[in-house]
Amino acid sequence: MKALRAKSFRDDGTFSRTDFRWDRRRGVYICPSGKVLHTTGTVHDGKTLRYRASKFDCEVCALKMQCCPNGPARQIPRDVHEYARDVTRRLMRTKAFLKSRDQRKRVEMRFAHLKIHCLGILELKPVG
Repeated sequence: MKALRAKSFRDDGTFSRTDFRWDRRRGVYICPSGKVLHTTGTVHDGKTLRYRASKFDCEVCALKMQCCPNGPARQIPRDVHEYARDVTRRLMRTKAFLKSRDQRKRVEMRFAHLKIHCLGILELKPVG
């Protein structure tokens, strides 16, 4: 199972994607100053939608230097499967998930030991 990584955090002092609110009903992001970021609906690289703020909204915004200091307007990429990722992130915080993860680790460790043991036996047997 591939780990679900959050790549939406920034370390350069500007707003991260988590600072923007996702409005699921309207399918838009809302910036910290209350402006809306829309998408054209074009899927880039087969997996990403780009949500963009209006240049006119950004150039007069008091938060521009925290939001998009190097560009005319802010854009946020969103994976086309982000809703499923959001559900998964919520489930990862539950007690049932933590219990399941611990049980899975125990089982996987047993299979790892068994695999090492069996490979050791197979290597000792003569071929032919």
